[in-house]
Order: sequence, then C-alpha cells, then structure tokens
Amino acid sequence: MAVYPRRDAPLDIVQHLTTTVGPRLATSLAEAQAAAYVGGYMRRTGMRVSVDTFRAASSLGPGYRLLAALGFVAASLAGWQPWLALLLAVWGLLMVLSDGLVTPLPTLAPRRDSQNVVGTRASEKRPLLRVVLLAPLDTPNGSSARCFGGRQRIAVIGRVIAFSVLVGFNVALLWRQQNIWWYLQALPALYLLLTMFSSHYGDVRAAEASGAGAIAVLLDAAERLQHAYTTELWAVALGATATGSSGLRDFLARYPFSKEKTVFIALERIDDGQLTYVSREGILQQYNADAELYRLAADVDADDTTINTEPRTYTAAPSIATLLHAQGYRAFTLLTQAPLTPVHETSSDLGVYEQAIRLIVGMIQRLDTPSQSES
Repeated sequence: MAVYPRRDAPLDIVQHLTTTVGPRLATSLAEAQAAAYVGGYMRRTGMRVSVDTFRAASSLGPGYRLLAALGFVAASLAGWQPWLALLLAVWGLLMVLSDGLVTPLPTLAPRRDSQNVVGTRASEKRPLLRVVLLAPLDTPNGSSARCFGGRQRIAVIGRVIAFSVLVGFNVALLWRQQNIWWYLQALPALYLLLTMFSSHYGDVRAAEASGAGAIAVLLDAAERLQHAYTTELWAVALGATATGSSGLRDFLARYPFSKEKTVFIALERIDDGQLTYVSREGILQQYNADAELYRLAADVDADDTTINTEPRTYTAAPSIATLLHAQGYRAFTLLTQAPLTPVHETSSDLGVYEQAIRLIVGMIQRLDTPSQSES
C-alpha cells in the first residue's frame, strides 16, 4: 500500500538541491553534499542505505576535440601520405561508430571520487522481483550534451558522416590519383575543425532543476512505497552521470542482478515539460522499452486521468538506461520533453512531479500484488 506524504515534498527537495546545495557537478563537493542529503532522506523513510564510492572523470575532457583534430590531420596529410591519411580516417571512423553504437569515448580528464547512494526496502514475502529506480545525483556541467538536447544526436551523426566522407575521398584519391579528391577533403576537415572550437554551453540552471526533479521523484516515490509483498525496491542516485557511465557500471559490478528478475526504471530528467514514457531510445543503435513496463505505464496512465503522460521516442542523447539496454537488462525510461500539443490541452491539476510519482507508484504496485505472494 502506498502512503501519501505532503504534496509539496518534491518541491522542498528541488528547492534544497538547487539553492542550498547548488550545481552538483560530477565529483564535486556539492555532489557529495547532495549524496549526504539523499542518504539522510532515505534513512528517514525507513530504507537501508549505503554510499558506494568510485572513481569517475571530473569533466568530459578533450576527447572529442582530439578526435576532430585526428580528422583534420588526416585530410591535411592526404596530398603527401595518402595511405597514412586513409589509415587515420578509418581509425577515426571506427572510433565515432564505436562512440555511437557501443560505448562513449573514454574521457581524458582527471578522475576523482564520486558516489552512488543506494537505498533498499525488502519485501514482506520471498522476493520474486527486484525494481530498481535510477536518477542522476549530479547535474550536467556547461559542456555536457544533456544541456542542449538534440544537438548530441546531430553531433554524433555529423562526425560519422564527416569521417565516412574522408575515408571515401581518400580511397578515391588512391584510386584516381587526382588532386580534386584531396581538395574536397577540406569540406569535412573544416566541419571537424569547427566542432573543435564550437561552444556547447547550455542552460545550466534549467539542467540543474531537471536533475533535482528526478531526485525528488525518486525519493518521494520510494517513500510512498512503504510495503511490498514480493517486490524488493531499490532507489539509486547515480553519481557522475554527466561525464560518463562510471556510476552505473560500478553499481552493476557491485550488485550482479539477475536479468530475468530485475527491472530498471530510469528517471532521465523531470522538469516542467510533457511527462513521457519512452518507447524507443538511442542515437545510432536504438532499443525498445521493456514490454511489460511499457504496458504497465500505459495501463496506469489510462486508469488515472490526472497523470497525463504519453509515449514518445528519445533519440536526442544517450540516457541512463542506454547501457542497461545494451547489456540486456529490462529497462524503461521516464522523462519530460517539450509538449507536442498546446499547453492548455495538456494541462493537469497535478504538477509534473506528482504525475511522475503516481505513474511510478502505480506501476510498481501492479508488479507487486497479493496474488504473486501466494504463487
């Protein structure tokens, strides 16, 4: 049975994280202060809490600038060392494809201590299912793609196209021995050079609020789910999400969950946009949401007319759940996006935090039924 604390509790959490703590950059003191606050909140709601420390990059580092420089050098060398230029272009293409399809490029930044805050609540009966709620503990720094939405997809596709064109022009140069193929390489090289100096600073204040909103929904939903029959609840605030997936990788390494008996609900960002449950996500490689969780979200939304959410795809940037999908876990993402319909048609008497909390609580309650404990 769910309990219902004050409706303004999520607002208090957001207010504390955004004003008292401030921007929670990866591996910063503010991130550690947020971890202490989140851990204390979980303990007050009766959860068992552990804080797991790991090493993570403190920023995104110069990796993508060095990759752009690699492409520029490849184009510059094509007139004198065409085979070396082709080798560099192919190397760059493989790296950008790996970045978009497999795993992000390693960050070449100093590594410092970060932490995951892990709260657990046991079930009354023998657990048949584990539900893991995930939210970012930190907020994006000024250069993080999470600040500028769809630009990361454009950047990834742009790099793939630029290096593909470089490879094609180098092959043509070796085959035809005509200088025109060298001159044409100036186009993708210029594009890559511009990406080295482009500024990707977004609305840090808005990103800070959306990150705090995800934490608020995580904590309030966990507080309302005080009792469970056969469902074990985990609420996890992941550190250093803006600079990679070190936090999630450390969490999965420490707790080797069964992929059949564990489901993940990831809160990517929650702000004043349209509440959305993601049907398909990813940039180059795309993944479908777990079918059962997707169906439950639709059912809860249909039964509670105050929730007002909708299914959408999310291909603007990698989400927290991208790594989970890639490793074969059952995962589902909840976030807010710009509304497709005018605001007056999507308005609700409940704030978006309350809508997200009710959706999560309703889904978990349907996963955890008395009939399951009797099976």
